[in-house]
Amino acid sequence: MLPSGSILGQRYRLDRQIGSGSMGVVYAARDLQHDRPIALKIISRIHTDDPTMVARFQREGRIVSELHHPNIVQVFEVGQIDGDWVMAMELLEGTNLADDITAMTAYTPERAVPVLRSVLDALEIAHAHQIVHRDIKPQNIFLARAGAGAGAAGVKVLDFGVAKVVGLSAEEQLTRSGTIIGTPEFMSPEQATGRGADHRSDLYAVACVGYAMLCGRPPFLDNWPLRIVMKQAFEPPAPPSRLRADLARAPEIDRFMARALEKKPEDRYQSATEMRAALDGLAGARA
Repeated sequence: MLPSGSILGQRYRLDRQIGSGSMGVVYAARDLQHDRPIALKIISRIHTDDPTMVARFQREGRIVSELHHPNIVQVFEVGQIDGDWVMAMELLEGTNLADDITAMTAYTPERAVPVLRSVLDALEIAHAHQIVHRDIKPQNIFLARAGAGAGAAGVKVLDFGVAKVVGLSAEEQLTRSGTIIGTPEFMSPEQATGRGADHRSDLYAVACVGYAMLCGRPPFLDNWPLRIVMKQAFEPPAPPSRLRADLARAPEIDRFMARALEKKPEDRYQSATEMRAALDGLAGARA
């Protein structure tokens, strides 16, 4: 971790750490060349000699920089400075959806639908570019405060680090064929069984996120991640009304989730556009 006030390449001043993960650290920083606040993601030094990790980092930056949409975090630049691989992105202030779900306990349908609709707007663009996110989850959905980079949108989809570009080989994707990719609680059945993912896998994950928003927890839980994976693959989810009694007054929510969480991709909503239209029918649902 670099101390606050450090300047990289006479270009980026690090103001404070705002996040960290297995890949590295994210700082609130200032782009001195353009005189603007940014978020700066820096790969940990232990990964800089790993060509696969560096290639994945570069690939994420390239993918996101091609997706210009108010609901997708904007990437300005990816490069190597003073021996560190960095990604400069728009700086957002607010909270991620996972923390908001914890604070809220449960969302009303009226509050959940606009968030999910914004995520689907972002995925519609990604899917049109033949990009499958593969790791949609509350931690990768950011709720930006108004006036803090949010624009009119507020909701931002983050972290395309394991995204799949349709048409590339497994080697070009930097993954091995049959590898399970994603987060168990928000993973589609086809990902859980190593059959690969397409755009409908992202839509399944959006349904899992919506379920967590309404019920305070995703469709499947277990202390052992492998059991969650098996449940995703083979066990039907409980209708939301079974976990939250007041949702029984809005049976359209159970119907929406039943279709969105079908095990077979061909039985689900077939596009972000179709799923968004179905969501709009829930906007007036009263729990």
